[in-house]
Amino acid sequence: MCKVFPVIALLTLFFALPVHALPDEESLARLDSMLVNYVSALEPESVEVKMDEADFLIGTSSDSLVRGRIAEKLFSLYRDSRIMGDEAVGVHIYDKWYVPGKVAFASAEEESEARMFVEFNRSTLIGCKAPCLELCGELGEPLTLPVTGGKNLLFFYDTDCSKCKLEILLLKTFLDEIRPDLTLCAIYVGSDRDAWESFRKSQADISGVKVVHAWDPDHISSFEYLYGVISTPKMFLLDSDGVVAGRRLDTSSLKLLLDAEKIRDELESRAPLGSRIAAMKLPGRKLSGGTSREGIWNIRRFGRVVFYTEGCSHCSEALAEAERASDGVKTLLVNLDEIFASDRKLAVKLFDTFDLTALPYVIELRHGIITGKHN
Repeated sequence: MCKVFPVIALLTLFFALPVHALPDEESLARLDSMLVNYVSALEPESVEVKMDEADFLIGTSSDSLVRGRIAEKLFSLYRDSRIMGDEAVGVHIYDKWYVPGKVAFASAEEESEARMFVEFNRSTLIGCKAPCLELCGELGEPLTLPVTGGKNLLFFYDTDCSKCKLEILLLKTFLDEIRPDLTLCAIYVGSDRDAWESFRKSQADISGVKVVHAWDPDHISSFEYLYGVISTPKMFLLDSDGVVAGRRLDTSSLKLLLDAEKIRDELESRAPLGSRIAAMKLPGRKLSGGTSREGIWNIRRFGRVVFYTEGCSHCSEALAEAERASDGVKTLLVNLDEIFASDRKLAVKLFDTFDLTALPYVIELRHGIITGKHN
């Protein structure tokens, strides 16, 4: 994405300083404010984009004080972000800028706190393979979590935790209502067997899903470190491959996440791999043998179809790549803006047929069969 006004303001403010001039506290406070606004503007972007932007901002300054201030502010903003998954940006900043000594924390205490945050969150970032835990079951039997063969909801709780009791009540109501296809792994973090047994009988009976109860009375599994359980409750959603799909969850955010996954699964089921592409003729630009021509084309006769919108930098990159590859693959470029403006019925049909929620959307074809699709 483009580096917008806040970056220009940063450069103007801090690189127009006279030689040997140091920014005062008022200037640094304005810098903090601009960084807050910039990070807020980036909220809809992917974690990868946020990492690139953070690196760009930190790397803009040759002044160690300013560079350190930018890194410190960005690290704290992403560490404490309300956006699930943004913790990965904080971990990235720590690894790339603090570990090699390119920037430094203001104090040993701040460095220690940052290192603890990174190490207690690193293994459960979104997209990471969740750590396996060797725990004990209700009868003392060995139990490995997460269980294989489906989604897992890991819920770490304590019996004397009032927030845990409230969250379990909310979770029971929600899971009993929708009965999602997952296993609830209820993990007691304490060591009082009697309290655990009493709690299970009175609070943790959930009929809406399969429930596995576990604990680690001797604390030998390192679950506190691996899952960052320094307080309770803690909830993680793992997909069927054991990959972290949700973290820092409560019941309300779990509901939103499961709803989003349902929508995503429905979108991904559109035009699935191996299916024959829907028969339709689309207006667009044909690229073949180094030539380009506008017209109405049978979509099944192309090796690649690129759906795009104007003013999108990622779409521009995809179009440039399609131009370079047009000698080898007959390509159709479809401008969705023009279709929306001229034929709304066709536009609706396209959105019902393909997952066009993120652009560019590229389909690879062989004899009309979908062999690949990507954004």
